[in-house]
Amino acid sequence: MEHAQSAMSTNVEAITADFRTVTTAYCECRRSGERDYKALLAAIHAYRRQHPDISTHDATYAVAQLMRDLDRNALA
Repeated sequence: MEHAQSAMSTNVEAITADFRTVTTAYCECRRSGERDYKALLAAIHAYRRQHPDISTHDATYAVAQLMRDLDRNALA
């Protein structure tokens, strides 16, 4: 049981780090005056820097999942 909790904790920490990376990249781009699409590309690029072994397609899907429930206008 302890091993499962440790693995779950690590997974939550990894997801939190990914979420922070993605939202930071998105927000910085939007605050610099870029539109939503360019900010989304920046978020995908930031995600791929953390996960260089992942394909662009999979990175795009992961970023979409991380950002799907966010109010992107509130982040800008």
